[in-house]
Amino acid sequence: MQKLSVSSPEHRAAVERMRGFNWVGYIASSVRNAGYRDQREVQERTHDVVVKLITGGLFTNYDERQHGPLDLRYKRAVANAVKNMVEKDRNRRRFIPPFPSARSSSRAT
Repeated sequence: MQKLSVSSPEHRAAVERMRGFNWVGYIASSVRNAGYRDQREVQERTHDVVVKLITGGLFTNYDERQHGPLDLRYKRAVANAVKNMVEKDRNRRRFIPPFPSARSSSRAT
């Protein structure tokens, strides 16, 4: 596993502050703030964001001179992932028609 490269004292302090940070709790809070209220859905959406961040290269070859402070990079990545998730859901609802309910289909026949 590669160590994070942090050279400036202020960025090193930011990384140290993140040591006790509740990474998953921050994501879950962001998901709830985006309007997801059902606990099961919050857990599923949080899991999706965690997987996306880990597999998406958030920490891969991190260099604070190139990528900026880790805490800001993480928070921006979470915000972007949640915004993309909300936008996908909005587009799905707009472009995919809902399935007819059993009650409405039985009345039509």
